[in-house]
Amino acid sequence: MALVVHILACLLGTGSWVAINGMWVELPLIVPRVPEGWYLPSYLTVLIQFANVGPLFVTLVHHFHPGRLSECCAGSLVGSLAYVRADDGHDP
Repeated sequence: MALVVHILACLLGTGSWVAINGMWVELPLIVPRVPEGWYLPSYLTVLIQFANVGPLFVTLVHHFHPGRLSECCAGSLVGSLAYVRADDGHDP
């Protein structure tokens, strides 16, 4: 069963990797149309790196404090932070 979970996790990671690479391929077409201009790749790089902190944190907590972190609470926290960041008060 653990092998199946690892294979599925790798497939999920591969899908995310393909999506990010697709964004980088489309950047020369997107950049002239957005107000950020060529700052957009810098923003994307920082956001992608911040996205790596969450799984690292969960892995370290599971390793050093087994059983103390609930996936339900961690998922709710991530969802709440994403909602707060998406609704930062700017008008569309």
